[in-house]
Amino acid sequence: AVAGTTYLIQIGNWSGTSTAAGPGDLVITALAPPPPPPANDTCATPDAIAGEGSFGYDRTSATSSGFDGGDGVTTCLGGINDGAGNRDVFFAWTPAFSGDYTIDTSSEGNDTEVNMHLGADCTATCLVESDPESFTFSGAVAATTYLVQIGNWSATSTAAGPGTLDISFNPLPPANDTCATPEAIAAEGTYAYNNEFATTSGFDGGDPLLCHSPTNPDLDEFGQQHHDLFWAFTVPCDGDYQFDTTGSTGFDDSRLSVHLGADCTATCVASNDDIDTGAGNYLSQVDLIGLVAGDTYLVQVGTWNDGEETGDGLLNITNTSGACPTANVLCDPANNHNQGGSVSLTATFGTGIGSGLHIDASGGPTLGPVASWGFFLVSASGTASGPLMNGILCLDEPMARYAPQTAATQGIPGLDSISRFDAVGDLENFAGTSTTGYGFDVPTELPFTPSGSVIAPGDTYYYQLWYRDLSSSNLSNMLEVNF
Repeated sequence: AVAGTTYLIQIGNWSGTSTAAGPGDLVITALAPPPPPPANDTCATPDAIAGEGSFGYDRTSATSSGFDGGDGVTTCLGGINDGAGNRDVFFAWTPAFSGDYTIDTSSEGNDTEVNMHLGADCTATCLVESDPESFTFSGAVAATTYLVQIGNWSATSTAAGPGTLDISFNPLPPANDTCATPEAIAAEGTYAYNNEFATTSGFDGGDPLLCHSPTNPDLDEFGQQHHDLFWAFTVPCDGDYQFDTTGSTGFDDSRLSVHLGADCTATCVASNDDIDTGAGNYLSQVDLIGLVAGDTYLVQVGTWNDGEETGDGLLNITNTSGACPTANVLCDPANNHNQGGSVSLTATFGTGIGSGLHIDASGGPTLGPVASWGFFLVSASGTASGPLMNGILCLDEPMARYAPQTAATQGIPGLDSISRFDAVGDLENFAGTSTTGYGFDVPTELPFTPSGSVIAPGDTYYYQLWYRDLSSSNLSNMLEVNF
């Protein structure tokens, strides 16, 4: 009824055969006007929400927008959009974290449908339609806005009322959750992890009797390893290694297995549930003897059963034979040679003969009409720094050469490092003292006079390469090597 407008009201019998008539009352009562639509009734006026939580709405007086996110044929042309009785409301939701989320409108108690669109208003594009009131929205991207549309699943289901849009985050498992995706590590040390959302892989390294069997006296009767994570550990140097979870704070009962290999093809080597059950220590430790530099082991850490608490943990890897050798680059960069570049030395351990140290040189003068030959120098001191021909000599006395004359004088062929730069500036080995054909495998014997000095664990030596630079000579940068 419109205020100020006159309406003619006619009262009579319902048919000509009902002739009774008498006094009565015409009662006119002003009814309360219907409530207006909610503020988030259209795609142009969504409620802005962020993160996780419960977000209230009321569709009692909502209209039907017909919004389909630009997809009028397939995905989002659902019940919300096929009639006038669907009463949809909208939220512009921005997740705080990337990952999967549970979207739930079951609290309303009516048969709702939820459409998800990429965008914040009526320009948003359809992503997914869900008739079930609770579903997983996968692959949400943090700080991206999604238009959430809630309505009835069809025009015939006109019931609507208040409810809540419940959004909860489903964290993704860690990247190293499976044996196919281990975290690559190549040094002893402590590696922190959290296995709260890790799944149970079931991986046993092909040997359930050794790694997961309930018949193994070192393992619990449940047998399986749960909520496990993986690391591919490449042995940095020869030695005996200990793997343990001591210091873990998020839980107190772990299981640890070590397999030979880098992925799901690895084979079980050893496993441990409890370090010392008698002392009440339920963390884990595996000791392996005689590991070889360059070999890779798959380390698997989890809990002893599915119900055990999860959380922050530590994987400790220790070379119990002593610290691995290290190399530091000093006097870098070296002076340029006649072609404009400078020579750089790099060290690798466990791949060479003798001391286990292998040195390569790159960036040298490329092979041309005049070949650039050279050899390595060694000193127990790297404190000097002075010009020598075109280069800078960083070694100090006493100093010695890995040269043909030294090898011949001492009767040790391994002391010869005579080399030449190739067509790309990498140092070839012409003395047969490199397993790779390039660089130099540093022997245990030292070229100092008198002979008899050898490299021992704990020693520190310094290395440079001397090489011809046209009619002059030059030097590389310097390596400080701690054996």
